[in-house]
Amino acid sequence: MPKSNFCQPKTDERLDFLREAVDGGMSRNKIKVKELSVKTGINKSTLYKRRQKPETMTIGELLILKDTLKIDEHLLMKALIEGR
Repeated sequence: MPKSNFCQPKTDERLDFLREAVDGGMSRNKIKVKELSVKTGINKSTLYKRRQKPETMTIGELLILKDTLKIDEHLLMKALIEGR
């Protein structure tokens, strides 16, 4: 029987947005992972893991990344709560 995506949870879309927000912030600010690690105090390997699996990101890490990468908090909260 073919699979459908009608019941796919919004979580995937929210996590994709979070990943894109971090990657976009890094791109806009021309920051590589090594430099971001120094600025945030988050280990390089942890940053790589958080970008691959944003659901493992702590609230503290999210706030540090938001401030460092200048991610719009209203857009971020709306996307995390409602989806895109």
